[in-house]
Amino acid sequence: MTASKSTNIALSQIAILEQALDEVPARNATEVGKAKAIGILAPKIHALRAKGYAWREVAAWLTEHGVAVTVPALQRHLRGAKTMQSNRDKAGAKSRRASSSSAVTHESAIAQPRPASQQQEPKRASPAAQSPDPAARTPARSTYGSFVPRPDTKNI
Repeated sequence: MTASKSTNIALSQIAILEQALDEVPARNATEVGKAKAIGILAPKIHALRAKGYAWREVAAWLTEHGVAVTVPALQRHLRGAKTMQSNRDKAGAKSRRASSSSAVTHESAIAQPRPASQQQEPKRASPAAQSPDPAARTPARSTYGSFVPRPDTKNI
């Protein structure tokens, strides 16, 4: 008999799957790809560069020792390793900030009035805009893309 093609899964089955997933041992990788290998070796490669070795010398050394790589590929993999590391650093910093800062709920932000120091004063019109002379008034440019000719031009 074939299994039914139901899209519903029993909650008891999910509980069993969760327990089974918790018991799965950590996977120990015995091999990694070239990009991952260069990412792991990145601090040592940067140390070689700091000692004065050229990119082509570093790439040649890695190729001799089993990691066949060209200079552009080496630089690309190192940039990728740097961005992955900085992304991990940023994610860690965000989680540290989120856990250390107090959470403000939306309702509490609405319910509390702003202190007088944070309230905005109404904007006042410039003296030129208050002038009764129409030539002295310059229309305000309120939106992007609106055309307002300058008052001192004769041709449009």
